[in-house]
Amino acid sequence: MHELILAPGEGVFLFTDGVTEANDPAGADYGDARLRAMLEKQGERAAEALVRAVAADVDRFANGAAQADDIACLALVFRGEG
Repeated sequence: MHELILAPGEGVFLFTDGVTEANDPAGADYGDARLRAMLEKQGERAAEALVRAVAADVDRFANGAAQADDIACLALVFRGEG
């Protein structure tokens, strides 16, 4: 069992391997480094905005190439105690 304590504005981003293994038309993978860079430049955005931004970036990267795996992600952002 692992525990993670989030400060207000921090979050967790979960994704299937289909995100990082998404291919462009030349067959290159989206990759871990690209996903990490994408998330780092997002700052303290709402969870829905993070998911939309990543999905849009993966779609731009794929540029119409067929994908062989599911592409799914989930973001949770702690807003702070009520």
